[in-house]
Amino acid sequence: MRGQWFLVSAVVASAALLFISTLATEFFVVDLSLFPRMDEPYVFENVVRNLNETVVNYILLSPKERALRIKEYIEFVSEKLGGRGYYLEIVNETSLESIPIRFKITLLSERMNITKTVIFP
Repeated sequence: MRGQWFLVSAVVASAALLFISTLATEFFVVDLSLFPRMDEPYVFENVVRNLNETVVNYILLSPKERALRIKEYIEFVSEKLGGRGYYLEIVNETSLESIPIRFKITLLSERMNITKTVIFP
């Protein structure tokens, strides 16, 4: 009779440990599929690169025309990203008519907040 209780208690203990370990794996396993779905860093770097290209491409224009083109780009990209669920704020910290131009760029989404200050020639 003792041997039967030993076997029954061993089975119950094993089942309890198995149940606890299956519950605990949900807390310790990292979901690697989450990171490729987050494209905020990629979007942010594209905005920075394209803003730099816009400044460089229009550097030979008159200061007022250059400021107008940069403002058009900022409005365009803010509108397009707004449609995708992002909030983009680009604040020029210097005059758009002077060179170099310093921008503070902020990209907000439900999952992430990225802010960077850049200086373009």
